[in-house]
Amino acid sequence: FGPAPYSMEDIALMKRLLDGRVKIKASGGVRTLDHLKQLHDAGVERAGTIHTVPILESWKTELDAQRQAS
Repeated sequence: FGPAPYSMEDIALMKRLLDGRVKIKASGGVRTLDHLKQLHDAGVERAGTIHTVPILESWKTELDAQRQAS
């Protein structure tokens, strides 16, 4: 817990300092698939969100579009 929400810089710092010894979880503020992807790219391996259904629906739509394109 802290005085402000996490930032991508916070995640990068944790990833660098922890060097794979623990998995990083982002919780709070994860509302979209794009944000979840950004978090994953930054090093987050787990996320806590109440927006699971819309995120999974967006992911399904994206996967369906990729399948149709190939």
